[in-house]
Amino acid sequence: MLLAVDGIAFDIGNTLVLDPFDAVLRMKATEIRHMFSSFGYKFTSDEIIKAWQESNEAVNYRFISHFYQEKPIIGQCMEFLGVEKQHRRSIGTQLLIIYRSGLKPAVLAVNDGRNLRETLGELKQLGKRLAVFGNGRQKAVELFIKWLGIDPFFTQVSTSEKLGIEKPDEIAFNYILKMLGTVRERCIYVGDDPVNDICPAKAAGMLAVRYVPPAQVSTPWRNYKAKTGRKPDAVIHSLEELLEIVK
Repeated sequence: MLLAVDGIAFDIGNTLVLDPFDAVLRMKATEIRHMFSSFGYKFTSDEIIKAWQESNEAVNYRFISHFYQEKPIIGQCMEFLGVEKQHRRSIGTQLLIIYRSGLKPAVLAVNDGRNLRETLGELKQLGKRLAVFGNGRQKAVELFIKWLGIDPFFTQVSTSEKLGIEKPDEIAFNYILKMLGTVRERCIYVGDDPVNDICPAKAAGMLAVRYVPPAQVSTPWRNYKAKTGRKPDAVIHSLEELLEIVK
């Protein structure tokens, strides 16, 4: 089925940008272990990665950026590892620096930027207005799309932090419609999350396309099997499939 659309808005996490978190931890595991060792802690790389993964899943609050990482997640990681309180500030600062130093190469490693640029370019050539709205930090989202070289394709890039409202709130989707600047029946929201993306987009009168990310980078705290009572207009496994379903 072809979908008649003028505007397409994309979710960011695990839609436009696949989760780099595990790739960063693997890439930086030895450096992180040596840093802990300088403070007298003899954790193995596996112990550190396990504690960090568990803290990443355990800590959640408004506008949090799991891909970019934030201090409360690092703090929880150190608590899980049993790091003494007098060391946590110094270690936490260094952990965040090490993690973020590996973020760009990890984003580039787990995402096919060239294919993404080609797909977005073809959508623009078809006359589609493209925008980005995702839950998270504005700075992080802007960095990710800049690193992938896709920022020129979007008329607007915004986040829940900038708006002050998170998906699935209907206010967020009314905001997305204003970003696209066309009638809701000719707007698509593309996202991976049935609860935060598909259901509220349909409730707002938009078309909704569910993107199914590769299993190895799927975010564990999202319930991809959630039953919401609203089905997407299409399901895709690569963003280039959009070229086959829009007109």
